[in-house]
Amino acid sequence: MKAYKYIYTGLLTALLIGWGCLLTGCTDQGDTDVVKPEEPQPEEPVGEPLRVASLTRGDGDTNVSADPDPMKGEYVYLFLMDQGQQSIGSVLYNGKDDTSTGTDIVWASNKPLYVKPGNDYEVFGFMPATEATGTTAPTISISGSTVTMTINGLDAVAKKDVCVVIGANTVGQTITPGLFDYHAPENTEIGYGVDLLADHLYASAKFQFKVHADYDKIRTIKLKNVVMKLITDNEPTPKAKVNATVKMTKGATTGSPITSVELAQTGDSFVEQEIFTDNTGEKPGYALKVDETKDISVFFDPAYKGNLVMVSTYDVYDKHGNLTRPNCTAENALGSILGSVVRGAQKVIPLTVQPTYLYVLSEPDWDYDYPSVGTE
Repeated sequence: MKAYKYIYTGLLTALLIGWGCLLTGCTDQGDTDVVKPEEPQPEEPVGEPLRVASLTRGDGDTNVSADPDPMKGEYVYLFLMDQGQQSIGSVLYNGKDDTSTGTDIVWASNKPLYVKPGNDYEVFGFMPATEATGTTAPTISISGSTVTMTINGLDAVAKKDVCVVIGANTVGQTITPGLFDYHAPENTEIGYGVDLLADHLYASAKFQFKVHADYDKIRTIKLKNVVMKLITDNEPTPKAKVNATVKMTKGATTGSPITSVELAQTGDSFVEQEIFTDNTGEKPGYALKVDETKDISVFFDPAYKGNLVMVSTYDVYDKHGNLTRPNCTAENALGSILGSVVRGAQKVIPLTVQPTYLYVLSEPDWDYDYPSVGTE
């Protein structure tokens, strides 16, 4: 009995010690054997990453782009609709691909969109995605054939062409305005790409800077900076941020499916928008030429066209490379010039730099018989 009692007491003591270790987390080999819970792993995406294979912008006769792929390098904000389910992502457009060669597809996204092979989707969106800076994310709603998209926090005057997707299709098929259908192929060696068609949300002005031939014989003009301001009664215009509400009708159209664009002013103010700068190097600035223009574009809410003022800053050098007049400025009110511009249209504005009569009189080293003076 005593032996049994000792064994019982020993077993009881061992059980109590073991139970105490469980309660306190101790082990007989130290903390290295403690199993810690694993960090939760992100959910694996289902399907294949969607990319933008081509992006065609609807340039008309009044807005012809010399760039064959003007939106290359921009992020496209996309809404991917799958039987009422919505996915959102900003996909980088790397430029048009030759899909017939089967070359490697390069795609990128800060939030990839995934499609399931064999599924059908509707694709809507706008670009550049970076232009929407409002605290409220862009939204989309669909009621019957009416599509309503809101884009918040756009600048009333922008350096980039803000556009809206007005058509989408599977790579290699004809895009029709008003049709947004994308079929993810069951098998493909060239990736899951979508072709997009876009329309302009703003109006545009393209400035073409050059120098007068007679002036160029004696002076070099280096354009350093161009900014756009909004002026009302000689004061900056407030509320120059806008929220855009775009309505479109689904269904094949012969023109743009956009039925209305409402650009509502917000409470955010706007000071100026820099659209060109060249302030680097020992002698900064772009040297204007006689027979070649320096083209600079700006995009704007047409409601503000009567308040736009362009301010150019430039340096004047003599033909020996000496800086004679630093940081000269010129202001051009554009209201009367842009009077007929509407959304989607572009106004080309030639600008030729030549001296004024007072400038000629004030130059002590004016050694050229300038035949005529004035401004264009």
